[in-house]
Amino acid sequence: MMRWTILFGIILLFPIGTALAQNDPIEEDTELDSTEHETVIYNMGIDLNSVGVIDRESGSSELIFWLTIVSDDIDFTKNPPPDDWDLTNGYVIDKTGQNIDPHFYKVKIRGSFINEVDFRNYPYDEINLAIHIEPYFPLTADRVIFQVNEAYSRINLDTVSVPGWTMGEPTFSAYTTAYPWGNFTHFEANFPVETSPAAVFVKKLLPPIILAFFAFGTFFMSSHSLQDRVVVVMTGLVGALFFHSIFLLGELPPISYLTLADKMMIGIYTVFVGAGSLILLHQFHIDRAELSHNPHDEHDIIAQIRLDRIVLACTLGALAIVFAVLYQL
Repeated sequence: MMRWTILFGIILLFPIGTALAQNDPIEEDTELDSTEHETVIYNMGIDLNSVGVIDRESGSSELIFWLTIVSDDIDFTKNPPPDDWDLTNGYVIDKTGQNIDPHFYKVKIRGSFINEVDFRNYPYDEINLAIHIEPYFPLTADRVIFQVNEAYSRINLDTVSVPGWTMGEPTFSAYTTAYPWGNFTHFEANFPVETSPAAVFVKKLLPPIILAFFAFGTFFMSSHSLQDRVVVVMTGLVGALFFHSIFLLGELPPISYLTLADKMMIGIYTVFVGAGSLILLHQFHIDRAELSHNPHDEHDIIAQIRLDRIVLACTLGALAIVFAVLYQL
């Protein structure tokens, strides 16, 4: 009888003990939930370590940088930062060198980033290599706030080298962006790069300008050497067309507006049109004199010089008008 009494007592007490054992974790979870909604400030810093090849057509580039987060509001050894951040203009390829201390977090990130490129000043390019970071939902701005950590935001000039480009002064900012599903803190790092003006002029602007000077030179040649004029003008025009279509336009994606290079080439084509028109006018006067057999129709040297000067003045005027119109576009 005693054994049955003890067994019956165990059966009655077991549900009560189980309920009491479950009360303690629930209280702990409730306590954690109460701290989840406290706003945590992350002092963010980006130290650019390396820049890969910049794709001018797509505006993409591969960047390697150290992401540093410092916060006095949270212990990272107990509550580390999220493993993944929303890189709104790119994606992470890999992460290495992660270091976590109570209030210090550091990781090396290699990622690919895409930025909008404005080609209006091409071939004088200026591209902004930007990194945009936001937390994923549900870490809205009432839970996590980004601030710029100036001590860890910089460019490592000892390792960063972009062949053909010059690095500018970086800028860093933190602000809040609004979406229909909530407001999120946003950290932005901008690393501007630009091409060397002297190198651009020598490699991409000087060759067509030299061709245009050859075309200008034909205005001062005698009309009796029209064949030489034709050779100079046609050779220069073919060279300018080839340089424009293959070398200059070959570096650009299909765009709907004129670049600085396009405007310059249109001006150069104006010179070739003027030089070619002068050749046709001289040939017209020569053919008319030969057909009429009238000595008064002879295209003498004075008339040739006068025609050269008139067409040269018209060409220069047209060139000025073309540049004035294109400058407004």
